[in-house]
Amino acid sequence: MGLGLGFPLFRRSVVGIDIGNASIKVVRLEGSSRSVRLSYAGFAELAKEGSEEKVEDTLKSLLDEGGIRKERLGAVFTGYTPTIRYMTLPKMPKDELSEAVKWETGKIINLPLEGMIIDFLIMGEIDDRDIRKYEILIVAVEKNTIFGNMALFKKIGIQISFLTVNPLSLLNIVKRNYKSYEGNIVYVDIGAGKMDINISKKGVLRFTRNIHMGGSNISKAIEERENISFNDADSLKKERGIRVPLTLQATEAGEANIQEKSGDAIKAIIDNFILEIQRSIDFYRAQFREGAIERIILSGGAVLMPNLKDYLAAFFDAPVVIDNPFFNIAYNKETFRSMEGITPRFSTAAGTALGLLR
Repeated sequence: MGLGLGFPLFRRSVVGIDIGNASIKVVRLEGSSRSVRLSYAGFAELAKEGSEEKVEDTLKSLLDEGGIRKERLGAVFTGYTPTIRYMTLPKMPKDELSEAVKWETGKIINLPLEGMIIDFLIMGEIDDRDIRKYEILIVAVEKNTIFGNMALFKKIGIQISFLTVNPLSLLNIVKRNYKSYEGNIVYVDIGAGKMDINISKKGVLRFTRNIHMGGSNISKAIEERENISFNDADSLKKERGIRVPLTLQATEAGEANIQEKSGDAIKAIIDNFILEIQRSIDFYRAQFREGAIERIILSGGAVLMPNLKDYLAAFFDAPVVIDNPFFNIAYNKETFRSMEGITPRFSTAAGTALGLLR
């Protein structure tokens, strides 16, 4: 479904595309990084086992609905997750830096470099024992993965300006909406098939980890526990969420029993989410000798489960919030009324579009 049109086009218009396991999100922003407006937000669910043709048709339908033709388009890698690493290297000329990055990347991946495309970003500079160093983020991805991603867009006749990775798209949201926070910020994106755990400090992404576990695991657990269809299990998950605390609210014994069993199934998966988030925070603190976490930000479709935020908040010292990627982006509340309840699902697409604005 499309979630709104209605703003006259600015001179500069950019589009972010996020193709997830369960849905496709398309966001068009207009203006500049200083003054930006939302002019289109398109969203469509995908079937559990959606074919490639269905994905193509759905994406094309959203782009057509938004009247998206010649805007600059950015998209997030789908499928295989690229290798993303933070490191520091002494300041040096850029041509020497490229060689140093390639050398260091060879130490952390087990694939031939000839089959990889390696890119890097200078995130900032620090002083380390009187040596000035670059803070660098390396992204390494197999060439075949890039070709596969580009083929999807080529089939429907659109040209992508750049491909990016989910942690960097989300970092754009953090830098825009949470720039007053100077400490360690954890931002966790829980989609249908995976969970990205990222930690930044002062706008620099210093840690990222990908877990192949997401909202579909919860639905699958309910499906197996209750012996119902996946779609029914998914609906049950979205309707009831997790109990805080886990209590029985039904009056009929049979209904109460279903709630108890499905509640246990949901809780078991979410407890694994919490364990992986805590492990990531502990590793980050040990590696960087860091202290407190200032805030934990949640995005992705799974975080909309009833009571999930409150349940997670009980396990962490830092405040836990659900992201609204459009918090500092102008838009007509009436036009985009239907978007209000699902804004965390747009975080990646909005962050990808923001990456095109300068």
